[in-house]
Order: sequence, then C-alpha cells, then structure tokens
Amino acid sequence: MKDMKAEERIAQLEAEVATLREQLAQALARIHELEGQQSKDSHNSHQPPSRNQPWRKRYNQRKASGKPSGGQVGHTGHSLAMVESPERVLTHRPTRCGGCQQSLEGVPGAVGRAPPSAGSAIAAVSGV
Repeated sequence: MKDMKAEERIAQLEAEVATLREQLAQALARIHELEGQQSKDSHNSHQPPSRNQPWRKRYNQRKASGKPSGGQVGHTGHSLAMVESPERVLTHRPTRCGGCQQSLEGVPGAVGRAPPSAGSAIAAVSGV
C-alpha cells in the first residue's frame, strides 16, 4: 500500500464506497419489505387467522348500547304453535343405537308427539 499513489487510493476508496452504498440500499429495501410483512395479519391480508401473531390482538370497536342481550323487555315473541292434527307425520327412526352402535332393525318403536321445545307442527316418532 505504501507504493500506491494518492489517485489510485482515492479510486479504490470510491469503488469501496459505491459497493457499500449498493449493499446499504439492498439492506434498507429488505428491511422495508420485512416490516411490511410483519404488520400484516388475517384482517388486512390473505393470511389465515392461525398465522396471526399472538401478541397482536384485535379488539372489538363496537360500543356497548347498555341494553341486555337477547329479547328486549316489552317485546312480545312469536313462535310456531303446535296443531292438533298435523298435515303430515314424519318418521324419524335411528338405524343404530347411539351408545353401543347395535342395529335397531326390527326393534319396535313408539309413536308420540314432539316435545313443545321443538316448536314443530309435525308429529314426531320416537325411535326406541
């Protein structure tokens, strides 16, 4: 290096600076790309919710109305009433026992009405 002239040394340093600037530009572009990926989650990209970061929770922005959930006081509900003689009767009979999986072919069943909670105008048939 002692034999190197000043002009050669300056040219060498300028080439090194140009190389370092190019590497810096590439590194900054990569940093910008990675920061953009980090800010994306299932709400603002095509990623599934399972890819969301656990520390980035989204919060519901709805304000509470102060009313209780469900039916409001004073509102009369409407439900389907049972009828004495239904238009049709559907037979709902299981083919296997839900507990032991044994076949129920040939086992007699009993005909009855659907429980009032079902809210159906169709009579039901009990399987067992």
